[in-house]
Amino acid sequence: MMMGPLLGSALYAIGGFQLPFYVTGGALFLLTFFAFATLPSKENFAPDMRWSPNSGIVKNELTYLECLKNLRVVMISSIVVLSLLQLTFREPVLQFRLIDLGINPSYAGLIFALDLVGYIGVSVVFSRIPKEKKNLNFLVYLSMLIAVVGLFFVGTIHVLGVPDSLIPLIIGIIINGTAGALCINNSVAAMINILNIDYHRRGELVNNIASGIFAACFSMGEMLGPICGSVLTSITGGFTHGITVVNIAVVVMTVLTTYHLAGDVLFCLDKQEYGKFGRVPGKDKMAYIKNVPGEGDYHKLEDEEELLEFEVKGVDGEKEGEQKK
Repeated sequence: MMMGPLLGSALYAIGGFQLPFYVTGGALFLLTFFAFATLPSKENFAPDMRWSPNSGIVKNELTYLECLKNLRVVMISSIVVLSLLQLTFREPVLQFRLIDLGINPSYAGLIFALDLVGYIGVSVVFSRIPKEKKNLNFLVYLSMLIAVVGLFFVGTIHVLGVPDSLIPLIIGIIINGTAGALCINNSVAAMINILNIDYHRRGELVNNIASGIFAACFSMGEMLGPICGSVLTSITGGFTHGITVVNIAVVVMTVLTTYHLAGDVLFCLDKQEYGKFGRVPGKDKMAYIKNVPGEGDYHKLEDEEELLEFEVKGVDGEKEGEQKK
């Protein structure tokens, strides 16, 4: 997504308008054969699915719609859409912005590649942090706040009267790449953690559904971004005003996630009471227990009394639960 404009502009400079389409079309054609060659056989489907020769795959009762009833999953899904929208908004209109700044539009590919600076930098840094020390929901929500700052530099700052300049645009695009990395790299794992609270015995099925929701939201944001870019720029009369509209939408999403962000921080500080996922109300309370036979790493407690009989040791690192005698 981020390398596309850079490669497209390079191929266009080498062979004209048709060459980028020949190269990408040929690459996709070859990858199609590779994909068919690596498809799993029907005997290797996920253990949470049942194979029926007459009716195909029959899933258990867990569905996409049921998972989307979870407000936290909906919030993260919305953030993914907005994150991709703010990354791809510039695609159809950036060259006109460069013309306004007195820069040759052929440099548009290089400007697009600036996303990679922030994206790769953040990805490398956070890949070195142990998974158990990262609050994934917090990072996904934080991406919206960072996107607000990036969009401010890309366009909103000029609406407020700051003279046009290339420097704020470069800074904003790098910051937007940082926001995209926090969202894209952590959204699937965050949704899996949330869904595992209620569906802890459906490991493979939960993973598949979370990945499917993410892919759908990713594609939706990637599709809506260029559409919003051209439409909003046309309606508002300029690149900076169009970006400002997107910035307002991201600000609204940031405000909506503030409550959930605060809740997740409290959960992170209070993990030792109810286990890895923090405090969960009512019948869905969980305790983290090491190697429960037949149930993976998570054991669902049936009632409040059983919960009180368990002691979860440790706050950081590995947690163990043992039943008091």
